[in-house]
Amino acid sequence: MAEDKNYEPEVVSETPFPGEPIVSDTQRESSSGGNYAPTTTKEKPFKQKRIAVELLSTALNTRSKKILQEFDLQDTGGFRVGDFKQGISGDLRITPNGLTARNIAGLTTFAIDGDTGEAFFLGTIRAGSIISESELIGGSININDKFTVDAEGNVAITEGNITIKDNTETTMIDSTGLVSTVNFTSDSATANPSTNFTTSTYVTVASSPLSFTLPRTAKILVLLTVQSSAAQTTGGSDAIGRIFFTPHLDGVAQLPEILIDSGLVNVTGERENIIRKTYSTTLLISAASGSHTLDFRYKIDSGSNITASLNNWSLTYIILGK
Repeated sequence: MAEDKNYEPEVVSETPFPGEPIVSDTQRESSSGGNYAPTTTKEKPFKQKRIAVELLSTALNTRSKKILQEFDLQDTGGFRVGDFKQGISGDLRITPNGLTARNIAGLTTFAIDGDTGEAFFLGTIRAGSIISESELIGGSININDKFTVDAEGNVAITEGNITIKDNTETTMIDSTGLVSTVNFTSDSATANPSTNFTTSTYVTVASSPLSFTLPRTAKILVLLTVQSSAAQTTGGSDAIGRIFFTPHLDGVAQLPEILIDSGLVNVTGERENIIRKTYSTTLLISAASGSHTLDFRYKIDSGSNITASLNNWSLTYIILGK
């Protein structure tokens, strides 16, 4: 009688990993007793992930910690250094549009605009020297050693010196301050004519006209000093008159002028402003850009039997910055 055969339930093996050999699950016969058992696939451990610890290439070398070639950012790409968290940490961002840094309070500490070249710095800027070519004035700025600029734009030189030149390379500002001969252009005229006059309309004083040109609107300080006297035109009669010495800019009378009320009463000998005296006036005139002429003129108003004398005079102007 044939021996009974024993069968075990089939065991379904797991699908092997790619690249692993396929193990057959065909039943095999036991060497004793005629019993058959299924073949069981052995358990396979997961492969460990392989992580590159070094990158060596012609563009990037992590071993030497050097970038060997140029990398380009996409239009919307950029680098961020740090993780901004309010009150904890700031960050720095580099994009094709420029650089921006924030502190832990979220305030921008510095920014450089890649399109316009404009720069903003919240804190102190220190440099050995700064040379700037300015298109506005057509000159240059040269700052050596240390200087500070406060929140209101005031500049203080703590060490070294600052030099600012105009487009003719003439120094406008140096370490001691503004150079007056450049920033405050001036001119003057003076004479001792001892001229007598009785005219009732303005007459320009010879050699008094002074000319200047302004690149923009500016304030002009005008100083006029005259030495004058008066007398009877015909003796034996009263004399009276109002004498004017008036600065004119481009032919227009400017105020305040020098005004002298003179008079002499023949019978009593009472007199006012008859003897030689020195008079002066100071004006601050606003003048537009362009060429200008400054002079002064004299006349006698409401005069009767009076002759005025201009003994000597001085006319000066100072341009308060161009």
